[in-house]
Amino acid sequence: MTFPRVKVASRSIYHTFNRCVDVGAWMDTDYKKEKFREIMRKVEQYSGCKVLTYAIMDSHYHILLEQTEYEYIDNEEFMRRITCLYGDNYAYDIIDKYERDKKSCGVEFADKCFKELKLKHLKRMYNVSEFQKTLKQKYAQWYNGKFDRSNSYWGNRFKSVFVQDKPNALFMMSTYIELNPIRKGYVKDVKDYRFSSYGDAYRGDRVAMANIIRTVSLYTGSKLTKNPEDMSKTELLKTWLKYSAWYREHIFERGEEVTDRDGNIIRKGFSKQQIEDVLGRKGRLNLSDSMHCRVRYMTDGLVFGDEDFCEEIFKKFRNSFPAKRKTGSRKMKKVDLGGCRTIRALQIDAIQPPE
Repeated sequence: MTFPRVKVASRSIYHTFNRCVDVGAWMDTDYKKEKFREIMRKVEQYSGCKVLTYAIMDSHYHILLEQTEYEYIDNEEFMRRITCLYGDNYAYDIIDKYERDKKSCGVEFADKCFKELKLKHLKRMYNVSEFQKTLKQKYAQWYNGKFDRSNSYWGNRFKSVFVQDKPNALFMMSTYIELNPIRKGYVKDVKDYRFSSYGDAYRGDRVAMANIIRTVSLYTGSKLTKNPEDMSKTELLKTWLKYSAWYREHIFERGEEVTDRDGNIIRKGFSKQQIEDVLGRKGRLNLSDSMHCRVRYMTDGLVFGDEDFCEEIFKKFRNSFPAKRKTGSRKMKKVDLGGCRTIRALQIDAIQPPE
């Protein structure tokens, strides 16, 4: 079958965030989180977007999502993606309908119907909004069916932050996401949290291992001889051992809990008063200290990257901002996250202590 080439989305990186609608619907058990991750991976395979880093929390989730550009996928790849998300029966129904249409109405009509169906799905692929919509919809359907619930599951629309395709911005966002379980007090060590990209990778998940290797490679400037996703099991493990040691060291530099010789906690995080004391002296929280806190720039800043990147996004969406505004880039007050900037200059509670 011949299928027209379809232009979809240009390459971008997004960090997305969402919150559940009420306490009764939280993802507060391993069973619920496991199901969310399973559905997330299926949507990832279907959409072509890549989950670089993620953390599933009790009341929300964080995902650093890579949205890539493509023009065409063949029918074999299309059916594979359909099967990943919708299952064998749905894929079989597509093939069965095509054969019935061909017998009753001819090849030309069957091809036309198949192309229309394929185009409908292609428009949903490589698109961050459609990724989120499908993920939320699939999980809500499962949850409401499993727990005999009929109310709306999700709360507000997901928050999306453009993250620059540069090593510094990507690594800062990845680290921020990985440290969420630590800040919440779920675990003492990032490797012990099963429902995060680092926890996945530590347990041998090939996809998670490959993405961490790619992120570290970008940040450190080290060149890989082969795409981690194409490595053999032995090659991947050898590379992982090297890159994961560096990744772990730098995560702990930004989020390690401080204890005394007897194991008593000296500094788990900061109180609001401590933060105000530092800022009242016109001080700025350094990278390590700020990573202990909830930094709203990461979820509410709209854009995260250097000055040129912020200006580029500002110009692209100029009509969405007030006419009086002349520039897009804003420095992040109170913190220093590797020189990155945002588009929103948050004034209230930009930095919050760990919950």
